[in-house]
Amino acid sequence: ILSGDQLYAMDFREIIAAHLASKADITVAATPVPRADAGSFGILRTDGFGTVVGFLEKPKDPRLLDDLALPPATLRARGIPPDRSCLASMGIYVFNPDVLVRVLEDGSQLDFGKEVIPAAIQSERVHSYFYTGYWEDIGTIRTFYQANMDLASGRPPLDLFSERAPIYTRPRFLAGTRMQSVHFEGAIICDGCRIGEASITRSIIGIRSIIGSGSRITDTIMMGADHYDPPADEAREMIPIGVGAGSVIERAIIDKNARIGEGVTIRDARDKPDEDRDNHFVREGIVIVPKDAVIPPGSVL
Repeated sequence: ILSGDQLYAMDFREIIAAHLASKADITVAATPVPRADAGSFGILRTDGFGTVVGFLEKPKDPRLLDDLALPPATLRARGIPPDRSCLASMGIYVFNPDVLVRVLEDGSQLDFGKEVIPAAIQSERVHSYFYTGYWEDIGTIRTFYQANMDLASGRPPLDLFSERAPIYTRPRFLAGTRMQSVHFEGAIICDGCRIGEASITRSIIGIRSIIGSGSRITDTIMMGADHYDPPADEAREMIPIGVGAGSVIERAIIDKNARIGEGVTIRDARDKPDEDRDNHFVREGIVIVPKDAVIPPGSVL
C-alpha cells in the first residue's frame, strides 16, 4: 500500500524481503524525523526487535515525545543524528493478503494511518522497516514547493539520473526546448519549451512552457501546458499560454495552461497573509496561479 503524495526512491524488494524475514503480518516503512516535526506525522513506538508496539498520530505533548523517542543506542548504531529521534510512519505498508482482508472487514475503518494500522497493532504482528534514505511528504503547498526547489538546487537530495534507480517521465515525444540567450542558475527545463532572452534562477520549467523575452523567473515552479495555442487563438489576440515578455515572477507556482500577460509582476509573498483572489492565491508565502487562470498584462500580484 503506497501513498501518492510523497517523494522518495525505495527498492521495494528490500522491504518485502524484510517483511518475510521478520514473519510479520504487516510491515510499516518508517523514517527518523526531528522531534520538532513529529507533530506532522504518525509516530511509531517499537521494541528492541523492531516490532511496533504503539502508534500515535501527530503527537505534540512533550511527555509523549519523550516516551516515543528512539533510544540513543539505536540512533548511534544506525548512524542517525541525535536530533532525529522520532520514528515516523511513511505511509508505506506491506500486508500478508489474508491479513489485509481481515483488517478491512470492519468497514468503519477507512484511513490506514489513523485507523487501520493503530487497530491492527492490537491484534496483528506489525513490524517496522527502517528507511534512512531521502523521503519527503509533499502533501502541502509548502512541502511540495520546497521539494521541487531542492531538486533544482546545485546539490539535489534525490538523484534523478542514477543508473541504479533511474527516474523516467511519461514519453511525450515533444520537440526539444528552444532557447535564446537565456541565463540559468539552478534550473530544470523540460521538453517542448520556447524561451526568449530570459533569466531563470532556482526554478523548474515544465513541458511546453513559453517564456517571453526580458522575463525573469526566480524560485518558481512552472507546471507547463497540456497543449500549445492553436493558430486560431493567436489570431484573436488572446493572451497566449505561458509568461509574457518583460514579466517578473518570484516564489510562485504557475499551474498548467496559465496565461500571464506581458509586464506582469508576481512578487515574493513571504510577508503576505494567505488570501484567495479570482485568478491567484497566496499560501504560506507562495503565490499560486491556478490551472487555466488569466493574469492581465501589467498586473502586480
